[in-house]
Amino acid sequence: MLDEFPEMVSTSAELPGVLRVFLDRASGRGQHRLLLCGSAVCRISGLVGGVPR
Repeated sequence: MLDEFPEMVSTSAELPGVLRVFLDRASGRGQHRLLLCGSAVCRISGLVGGVPR
């Protein structure tokens, strides 16, 4: 779980890409879940917009 994810991204712009690479490499090796929390709903929605629900 990453709390205040939008704030983390504002200080580390590469974080979404790093997480994507990690999740892509981990796929098929068990179950992984990532919970993003934060108060900037529009920012989080934009980051996960391409992820099937």
